[in-house]
Amino acid sequence: MASAPEFPPLAPKRALGLERLANSQEWILAGVAIATWFFMRQIQPSHDVFWQFWVARQMLGGARLYADIWEVNPPLWFWSAMPVQWLATQCGVAWQEVLLPLLVLTSAVSAILVLRLVDLGKPLYNLILLVIIFWLSAVVPLADLGQREHYVLMFGLPYAALIARRVTGKSVAVPLALVIGVLASYGFALKHYFLLVPIALELWLWISLRRSWKPWRPEIIVLAGLAAAYAVCVFWLTPEFFTIALPMIEIAYHGYDATLFEVLFHPWVIFWALAILFLLTFHRNRKCSTKNDASAFFVSLIIMAACFFIAYFWQHKGPYYHGIPATGALTIAIFLCLIGFELIRVIPSALGIALMYLPLSTSIAIQDNSKQFVRLTDKLFSRVHAGESVFVAGTNPLFWPAIEKHKLVWPFRSSSLWTLPAIAQSERMGVKSPELQKMAAELNSAIREDLRCNPPTILLFPHSIPAGDGRHEFLTKDFLFRDPGLRQFIESNYSESEEPNSVHVYLRKRTVPRAANLNCRIVR
Repeated sequence: MASAPEFPPLAPKRALGLERLANSQEWILAGVAIATWFFMRQIQPSHDVFWQFWVARQMLGGARLYADIWEVNPPLWFWSAMPVQWLATQCGVAWQEVLLPLLVLTSAVSAILVLRLVDLGKPLYNLILLVIIFWLSAVVPLADLGQREHYVLMFGLPYAALIARRVTGKSVAVPLALVIGVLASYGFALKHYFLLVPIALELWLWISLRRSWKPWRPEIIVLAGLAAAYAVCVFWLTPEFFTIALPMIEIAYHGYDATLFEVLFHPWVIFWALAILFLLTFHRNRKCSTKNDASAFFVSLIIMAACFFIAYFWQHKGPYYHGIPATGALTIAIFLCLIGFELIRVIPSALGIALMYLPLSTSIAIQDNSKQFVRLTDKLFSRVHAGESVFVAGTNPLFWPAIEKHKLVWPFRSSSLWTLPAIAQSERMGVKSPELQKMAAELNSAIREDLRCNPPTILLFPHSIPAGDGRHEFLTKDFLFRDPGLRQFIESNYSESEEPNSVHVYLRKRTVPRAANLNCRIVR
């Protein structure tokens, strides 16, 4: 049994002010949520979320995911964007104006669900826990709002609290368990790495209860039922995920793998190390009380964080949003540890508060170092009229917000040339891979067809991308011009402009008709 800080027994609500505070927790959270939404209205989601909703819009228009649109992620994330995109279209607003208040609302719901299962014994502590969970779910992800890790933290916390409640042997209302099961099913299904969390929590529950353990509980029935339904839908609705997407992932997705140093050397990983050191140093060496909700929740958070550590390193990519759920779980665990001390021990309290400040203030978040390229694309796209087509032959889709901002058409079937890094590494290292050579030919062919179907007004070719050992570079323009048809199409209809040194800019010289001999899809 994992050890955890011993929490004070539930105290009677004697002070009238605290009683009022206890009765006003949801109202206070509602006020915080409204204020948060008001100040978050100008926050821009990540470029991945812009692509997610572009895909949803194409699918609502009849495009087939993985067949007409190349994508590496399972379909659930895109399917879930379709109702939001549809509602935004019906209301005549941008999808961001629907998504952001929805995220704030679901963050508040997540916090309330946790508080239905965990009681820290004092109204003030319960209120702080409520606000911390909301803040971690709604604000801390910053520009990564709407990412899959954001959702799994938001919907995974109530599930961890539910399993902790089961460990204490206390009853849980069936409707509450069903709601939590439905929300958690969505979060855990977004990536297969996330399935570690419910599996590990269920193992802990089984070890804790042994003969009292019951597998057919409401949340398990919901998880299993929705997982089976999702699997059937993937096989039935998107068979191309297995025939097109997975082979591409197997061949080329390793091109984005980071080194162990690049995965480790980040502020959030340093925070994890400090948080673990704090919890190991200052927790009280007593076994978790089976009658204490907060102690059991503490252990469930540690298990949850451990699973997300594995998921983070398993993906070996290293962006900030991959670490969001582990950071959130550890932050709440630190707070629970402080409550165990009742904030009367100065050194651990000061250290714990200082540690919590880092993620809650988003101090451990870092901004992408490609801001210059983003500003450049935004400036160039501002010259293009709404409804016209643009194309960027880049491997990083950071430019996506600019496309939506200027209401431009993206002609290509993928968000970027994401297969190119693997091709570049293979060529620079002198590895003759038939699969990658075939993929390179298919990539150029797809670009040629898509550009002829929706001829762009402007073409941007980033000069190069790192390849192989990182010291060599791979010229993207030279790679695309290997295709004679694509080269002829560009040289005949475009002229290179004298623009910044970081990209080759080609401007269309004349009106170019859509290709009549291709089965061109309509881009919305």
